Amino acid sequence: MKTLLIGLFVLFCNQLWAQSVCQQSAHCQGRFYLNSSRYLPVLQSHPTQHTRAQNQIRRAVIVIHGTTRNPTWHFDSMIEGARIEQKLNETLVLAPHFKKTRSKKAEVAWYRENAWRSGDKSTLNSYRISSFSVMDKIFERLADKRYFPNLHTIVLIGHSAGGQFSQRYAVGARAPNRIRSDLRVKYVVANPSSYMYLNKMRWNESSRKFYEPRTWCRYNTYKYGMRKRNNYMDYYSKRELQNQYQDREVYYYLGTADVEKKYLDESCAANYQGKNRYDRGLKYLLHLLRYFPQSDHRIRFANGMGHDTVGMYLHPVGRRIVFL
Repeated sequence: MKTLLIGLFVLFCNQLWAQSVCQQSAHCQGRFYLNSSRYLPVLQSHPTQHTRAQNQIRRAVIVIHGTTRNPTWHFDSMIEGARIEQKLNETLVLAPHFKKTRSKKAEVAWYRENAWRSGDKSTLNSYRISSFSVMDKIFERLADKRYFPNLHTIVLIGHSAGGQFSQRYAVGARAPNRIRSDLRVKYVVANPSSYMYLNKMRWNESSRKFYEPRTWCRYNTYKYGMRKRNNYMDYYSKRELQNQYQDREVYYYLGTADVEKKYLDESCAANYQGKNRYDRGLKYLLHLLRYFPQSDHRIRFANGMGHDTVGMYLHPVGRRIVFL
């Protein structure tokens, strides 16, 4: 009888928590602790630092903000997508905030300019840590069965600059090699302005084939290619990066109407990848098919969709990628 009462109490607590999912960014502010005192601000539908096991969580969706570094509509869109798919109670939505404003609190990591999207370290006068190392710590926390015993899938998704983060982290990420092997990890790369290429070959529109450009442009330097990688990305050799990226489950998710120039990287290195985001996504897939055909990466399209974060996330194709 005592065992039955305890079981009913635990079930009641789990159901109570499931009903108290935080569903609006204005009320979902949290902290993801990187050590005992240092943290990154996050929006979260469920607490990530809770000591009690959250048995109802089966999927974690980590959504990365874009250039404006405002995680609110990314978080709210993913919450709405989970609600439409009737997966809200079992889904942890987590939106890290790589802040650009210097905090008076030294324990908060903040990132100058574009450092966060390439895995560079946070700047001086804050807790110094690579943004990719932050993601490693998030992955490791989610994979810990003491806190999320029934988690079976982690999805890392980003649109625009967030898509750049997701793609480069998928190339060099360390945590997926360390966490439990039964976890499915999906990387969703939506409409990024540029990609990290795996070799020095680029598409030539005139000849309709790949070639090695002879140019003053440092088109193959990181974040666009393999040369002069930062400290985080240099942990693995070039061959190791190529091999592990091919083995990872990556979705390239493109809006077919994303041909505008707003916030587009128009540096010479980016222009060697194509003329707009849609074109660059297609060229990158051609690059993989030509030089790394054993990779099992997939491409999906949101027909008629431009550079629209909310539209891409709530599109039926986007929801299927994330929640299936």
